[in-house]
Amino acid sequence: MYYFYILNMLMCKKNSNDCPSPLGIGYSSKSEPINKIMIGKDGNNYIVTENKEWLKINDLSDYISNLSVNFYNYGYKPIVHKLTDETGLEQKFGGKKPFFIKGEKWPSVGKYNMTFFGQLYDPRNNKNELYRIFIMLDDDGIQDDYWINKIELNDENLKNQVIIKKPKYEEDIKIESKESMEFPGFEITNWEKFSELKTLNEIRKAFFIPNYKYQYDNTLYNIIHEAYYKSDKVPSSGVKVGGTPMSCQDNDNIQSYDFLQISYAKFLPYGWGDAGIAHVSEDCNLMWDCC
Repeated sequence: MYYFYILNMLMCKKNSNDCPSPLGIGYSSKSEPINKIMIGKDGNNYIVTENKEWLKINDLSDYISNLSVNFYNYGYKPIVHKLTDETGLEQKFGGKKPFFIKGEKWPSVGKYNMTFFGQLYDPRNNKNELYRIFIMLDDDGIQDDYWINKIELNDENLKNQVIIKKPKYEEDIKIESKESMEFPGFEITNWEKFSELKTLNEIRKAFFIPNYKYQYDNTLYNIIHEAYYKSDKVPSSGVKVGGTPMSCQDNDNIQSYDFLQISYAKFLPYGWGDAGIAHVSEDCNLMWDCC
Protein backbone atom coordinates (compact mmCIF):
# COMPACT_ATOMS: atom_id res chain seq x y z
CA MET A 1 0.00 0.00 0.00
CA TYR A 2 2.86 2.36 0.85
CA TYR A 3 4.52 1.80 -2.53
CA PHE A 4 1.21 2.38 -4.30
CA TYR A 5 0.83 5.70 -2.44
CA ILE A 6 4.34 6.87 -3.43
CA LEU A 7 3.79 5.78 -7.04
CA ASN A 8 0.48 7.62 -7.13
CA MET A 9 2.12 10.83 -5.87
CA LEU A 10 4.88 10.56 -8.48
CA MET A 11 2.29 10.10 -11.23
CA CYS A 12 0.40 13.14 -9.93
CA LYS A 13 3.51 15.28 -10.10
CA LYS A 14 4.32 14.02 -13.56
CA ASN A 15 0.86 14.39 -15.09
CA SER A 16 -0.74 17.26 -13.15
CA ASN A 17 1.74 20.12 -12.97
CA ASP A 18 -0.82 22.51 -14.39
CA CYS A 19 -3.63 21.45 -12.03
CA PRO A 20 -4.49 24.27 -9.55
CA SER A 21 -5.68 21.77 -6.91
CA PRO A 22 -3.41 19.77 -4.56
CA LEU A 23 -3.19 17.33 -7.46
CA GLY A 24 -0.83 19.83 -9.03
CA ILE A 25 1.62 19.54 -6.16
CA GLY A 26 1.50 15.76 -5.98
CA TYR A 27 -1.56 14.89 -3.86
CA SER A 28 -4.14 12.70 -5.56
CA SER A 29 -7.61 12.81 -4.05
CA LYS A 30 -7.84 9.05 -4.60
CA SER A 31 -5.11 8.54 -1.99
CA GLU A 32 -6.47 11.01 0.59
CA PRO A 33 -9.29 10.45 3.11
CA ILE A 34 -12.73 11.95 2.54
CA ASN A 35 -13.07 15.46 4.09
CA LYS A 36 -9.35 16.12 4.08
CA ILE A 37 -8.65 19.79 3.38
CA MET A 38 -5.48 20.94 1.66
CA ILE A 39 -4.19 24.03 -0.10
CA GLY A 40 -4.00 23.82 -3.89
CA LYS A 41 -1.28 24.99 -6.22
CA ASP A 42 -3.29 28.19 -6.76
CA GLY A 43 -3.43 28.92 -2.99
CA ASN A 44 -7.12 28.07 -2.62
CA ASN A 45 -8.60 25.52 -0.23
CA TYR A 46 -9.74 22.13 -1.56
CA ILE A 47 -11.52 19.22 0.10
CA VAL A 48 -11.81 15.54 -0.83
CA THR A 49 -15.45 14.75 -1.63
CA GLU A 50 -17.24 11.44 -1.10
CA ASN A 51 -16.57 10.74 -4.77
CA LYS A 52 -12.83 11.07 -3.99
CA GLU A 53 -12.43 14.23 -6.05
CA TRP A 54 -10.89 17.59 -5.12
CA LEU A 55 -13.54 20.28 -4.59
CA LYS A 56 -12.57 23.93 -4.38
CA ILE A 57 -13.94 25.78 -1.33
CA ASN A 58 -14.54 29.42 -2.14
CA ASP A 59 -15.51 30.48 1.40
CA LEU A 60 -14.24 28.21 4.15
CA SER A 61 -16.21 30.01 6.90
CA ASP A 62 -19.44 29.55 4.96
CA TYR A 63 -18.53 25.92 4.25
CA ILE A 64 -17.96 25.26 7.96
CA SER A 65 -21.27 26.95 8.84
CA ASN A 66 -23.16 24.50 6.63
CA LEU A 67 -21.65 21.20 7.72
CA SER A 68 -23.78 18.14 8.49
CA VAL A 69 -25.34 17.63 11.92
CA ASN A 70 -22.44 15.41 12.95
CA PHE A 71 -20.27 18.52 13.33
CA TYR A 72 -22.66 20.29 15.75
CA ASN A 73 -23.76 20.20 19.37
CA TYR A 74 -27.26 21.23 20.44
CA GLY A 75 -27.95 23.48 23.37
CA TYR A 76 -30.53 25.79 24.93
CA LYS A 77 -30.43 29.50 25.66
CA PRO A 78 -32.65 30.85 28.46
CA ILE A 79 -35.41 33.35 27.71
CA VAL A 80 -35.89 35.50 30.80
CA HIS A 81 -37.71 38.46 32.23
CA LYS A 82 -37.16 40.42 35.41
CA LEU A 83 -38.41 38.59 38.45
CA THR A 84 -41.27 40.34 40.26
CA ASP A 85 -42.67 37.60 42.48
CA GLU A 86 -41.20 34.34 43.81
CA THR A 87 -42.92 31.13 44.83
CA GLY A 88 -39.74 29.10 45.26
CA LEU A 89 -40.67 26.85 42.33
CA GLU A 90 -39.84 28.98 39.29
CA GLN A 91 -36.67 28.54 37.24
CA LYS A 92 -34.53 31.61 37.78
CA PHE A 93 -31.15 33.26 38.01
CA GLY A 94 -30.74 35.27 41.16
CA GLY A 95 -33.65 35.99 43.44
CA LYS A 96 -34.10 35.28 47.14
CA LYS A 97 -36.34 32.23 47.45
CA PRO A 98 -34.91 28.85 46.47
CA PHE A 99 -36.99 25.68 46.57
CA PHE A 100 -36.50 24.22 50.05
CA ILE A 101 -38.15 21.37 51.94
CA LYS A 102 -38.56 20.82 55.66
CA GLY A 103 -35.34 19.81 57.37
CA GLU A 104 -32.96 21.34 54.83
CA LYS A 105 -30.40 23.86 56.01
CA TRP A 106 -29.23 26.91 54.15
CA PRO A 107 -25.76 26.12 52.65
CA SER A 108 -22.88 27.73 54.50
CA VAL A 109 -19.10 27.76 54.88
CA GLY A 110 -18.25 27.74 58.54
CA LYS A 111 -20.36 30.43 60.19
CA TYR A 112 -21.04 32.31 56.94
CA ASN A 113 -24.05 31.61 54.76
CA MET A 114 -23.84 31.35 50.98
CA THR A 115 -25.78 33.43 48.47
CA PHE A 116 -28.49 31.85 46.33
CA PHE A 117 -27.47 32.05 42.66
CA GLY A 118 -30.41 30.34 40.95
CA GLN A 119 -32.27 27.15 40.12
CA LEU A 120 -33.25 25.48 36.85
CA TYR A 121 -34.13 22.24 35.09
CA ASP A 122 -32.04 20.62 32.39
CA PRO A 123 -34.07 21.44 29.25
CA ARG A 124 -32.37 18.61 27.33
CA ASN A 125 -34.32 15.90 29.16
CA ASN A 126 -37.63 15.35 30.91
CA LYS A 127 -36.29 14.47 34.33
CA ASN A 128 -38.22 16.22 37.05
CA GLU A 129 -35.06 17.45 38.78
CA LEU A 130 -34.27 20.97 39.89
CA TYR A 131 -30.65 22.12 40.11
CA ARG A 132 -30.04 24.60 42.94
CA ILE A 133 -26.88 26.70 42.97
CA PHE A 134 -25.39 28.64 45.88
CA ILE A 135 -22.04 30.43 45.92
CA MET A 136 -20.00 32.15 48.60
CA LEU A 137 -19.82 35.93 48.48
CA ASP A 138 -18.20 38.54 50.63
CA ASP A 139 -17.54 42.24 50.25
CA ASP A 140 -14.67 41.47 47.88
CA GLY A 141 -16.84 39.48 45.49
CA ILE A 142 -17.13 35.81 44.57
CA GLN A 143 -15.11 33.14 46.36
CA ASP A 144 -14.29 29.61 45.24
CA ASP A 145 -16.76 27.88 47.58
CA TYR A 146 -20.07 26.71 46.14
CA TRP A 147 -22.94 24.33 46.84
CA ILE A 148 -24.83 22.72 43.97
CA ASN A 149 -27.56 20.17 44.47
CA LYS A 150 -30.38 18.70 42.40
CA ILE A 151 -33.62 17.67 44.00
CA GLU A 152 -36.53 15.69 42.58
CA LEU A 153 -39.82 17.57 42.46
CA ASN A 154 -41.95 14.60 43.45
CA ASP A 155 -45.27 14.84 45.30
CA GLU A 156 -43.67 14.36 48.70
CA ASN A 157 -41.06 17.08 48.26
CA LEU A 158 -43.61 19.50 46.82
CA LYS A 159 -45.86 18.82 49.81
CA ASN A 160 -43.02 19.60 52.22
CA GLN A 161 -41.91 22.81 50.51
CA VAL A 162 -40.85 25.60 52.85
CA ILE A 163 -41.09 29.21 51.67
CA ILE A 164 -37.97 31.15 52.57
CA LYS A 165 -38.96 34.55 53.92
CA LYS A 166 -35.47 35.99 54.44
CA PRO A 167 -32.20 34.91 52.79
CA LYS A 168 -29.79 33.68 55.44
CA TYR A 169 -26.90 35.84 54.26
CA GLU A 170 -28.77 38.94 55.40
CA GLU A 171 -28.10 37.80 58.96
CA ASP A 172 -24.30 37.74 58.52
CA ILE A 173 -22.66 40.59 60.37
CA LYS A 174 -19.62 40.54 58.06
CA ILE A 175 -21.66 41.88 55.14
CA GLU A 176 -21.76 45.64 55.19
CA SER A 177 -24.10 46.03 52.21
CA LYS A 178 -26.49 43.19 51.52
CA GLU A 179 -27.42 44.73 48.16
CA SER A 180 -23.89 44.04 46.90
CA MET A 181 -24.31 40.40 47.94
CA GLU A 182 -27.49 39.77 45.96
CA PHE A 183 -27.86 38.62 42.38
CA PRO A 184 -30.58 40.39 40.40
CA GLY A 185 -33.57 38.11 39.91
CA PHE A 186 -34.53 36.92 36.40
CA GLU A 187 -37.13 34.23 35.78
CA ILE A 188 -36.49 31.71 33.00
CA THR A 189 -39.74 31.65 31.07
CA ASN A 190 -38.62 29.39 28.22
CA TRP A 191 -35.65 27.79 26.46
CA GLU A 192 -34.55 28.43 22.87
CA LYS A 193 -32.92 25.45 21.16
CA PHE A 194 -29.90 26.14 18.96
CA SER A 195 -26.96 24.36 17.33
CA GLU A 196 -23.29 25.35 17.24
CA LEU A 197 -20.05 23.86 16.00
CA LYS A 198 -18.11 21.37 18.05
CA THR A 199 -14.73 22.48 19.37
CA LEU A 200 -12.07 23.73 16.98
CA ASN A 201 -9.93 20.68 17.71
CA GLU A 202 -12.79 18.33 16.80
CA ILE A 203 -13.38 20.20 13.53
CA ARG A 204 -9.67 20.24 12.79
CA LYS A 205 -9.40 16.48 13.32
CA ALA A 206 -12.45 15.87 11.12
CA PHE A 207 -10.63 17.62 8.25
CA PHE A 208 -7.33 15.81 8.99
CA ILE A 209 -5.45 18.99 9.85
CA PRO A 210 -2.42 18.14 12.03
CA ASN A 211 -2.05 19.66 15.47
CA TYR A 212 1.61 20.47 14.93
CA LYS A 213 2.53 23.59 12.96
CA TYR A 214 5.26 23.81 10.38
CA GLN A 215 5.54 24.96 6.77
CA TYR A 216 2.44 23.87 4.86
CA ASP A 217 0.47 22.70 7.89
CA ASN A 218 1.07 25.94 9.75
CA THR A 219 -0.68 27.88 6.99
CA LEU A 220 -3.64 25.51 6.87
CA TYR A 221 -3.92 25.39 10.66
CA ASN A 222 -4.21 29.18 10.78
CA ILE A 223 -6.71 29.22 7.91
CA ILE A 224 -9.08 26.77 9.61
CA HIS A 225 -8.71 28.65 12.91
CA GLU A 226 -9.71 31.94 11.29
CA ALA A 227 -12.59 30.36 9.34
CA TYR A 228 -13.92 28.68 12.49
CA TYR A 229 -14.16 31.90 14.47
CA LYS A 230 -15.67 33.77 11.52
CA SER A 231 -18.41 31.18 11.13
CA ASP A 232 -21.92 32.17 12.20
CA LYS A 233 -22.07 28.84 14.04
CA VAL A 234 -19.06 29.49 16.27
CA PRO A 235 -19.87 28.37 19.86
CA SER A 236 -21.27 31.02 22.17
CA SER A 237 -19.42 32.06 25.31
CA GLY A 238 -22.68 33.28 26.85
CA VAL A 239 -25.26 31.70 29.13
CA LYS A 240 -26.50 28.31 27.91
CA VAL A 241 -27.25 24.70 28.76
CA GLY A 242 -25.45 22.15 26.62
CA GLY A 243 -23.97 23.18 23.30
CA THR A 244 -20.18 23.39 23.10
CA PRO A 245 -18.55 24.56 26.35
CA MET A 246 -16.25 27.51 25.74
CA SER A 247 -13.15 28.46 27.66
CA CYS A 248 -10.92 31.47 28.00
CA GLN A 249 -7.97 29.10 27.75
CA ASP A 250 -8.29 25.45 26.67
CA ASN A 251 -11.71 24.26 25.49
CA ASP A 252 -10.76 20.58 25.48
CA ASN A 253 -10.34 20.58 29.28
CA ILE A 254 -13.95 21.55 30.00
CA GLN A 255 -15.94 19.10 27.87
CA SER A 256 -17.19 17.25 30.96
CA TYR A 257 -18.77 20.50 32.19
CA ASP A 258 -21.51 20.39 29.59
CA PHE A 259 -24.57 21.29 31.69
CA LEU A 260 -24.65 25.00 32.47
CA GLN A 261 -22.31 27.71 31.20
CA ILE A 262 -22.54 31.18 32.74
CA SER A 263 -20.83 34.40 31.73
CA TYR A 264 -21.62 38.07 31.38
CA ALA A 265 -24.87 38.81 29.57
CA LYS A 266 -27.15 41.83 29.41
CA PHE A 267 -29.92 40.02 31.31
CA LEU A 268 -27.42 38.64 33.81
CA PRO A 269 -25.46 41.78 34.61
CA TYR A 270 -22.66 40.17 36.54
CA GLY A 271 -19.50 38.30 35.60
CA TRP A 272 -16.97 36.21 37.46
CA GLY A 273 -14.23 38.43 38.87
CA ASP A 274 -12.78 40.74 36.23
CA ALA A 275 -13.63 38.34 33.40
CA GLY A 276 -14.30 34.67 32.89
CA ILE A 277 -16.77 31.85 32.40
CA ALA A 278 -18.26 29.49 34.98
CA HIS A 279 -19.15 25.89 34.10
CA VAL A 280 -21.45 23.52 35.97
CA SER A 281 -21.45 19.76 35.32
CA GLU A 282 -24.40 17.38 35.53
CA ASP A 283 -22.89 15.84 38.65
CA CYS A 284 -23.07 19.22 40.42
CA ASN A 285 -19.47 20.40 40.20
CA LEU A 286 -18.42 23.93 39.27
CA MET A 287 -15.29 25.17 37.56
CA TRP A 288 -14.20 28.81 37.41
CA ASP A 289 -12.50 29.65 34.13
CA CYS A 290 -10.81 32.99 34.66
CA CYS A 291 -9.56 34.89 31.63
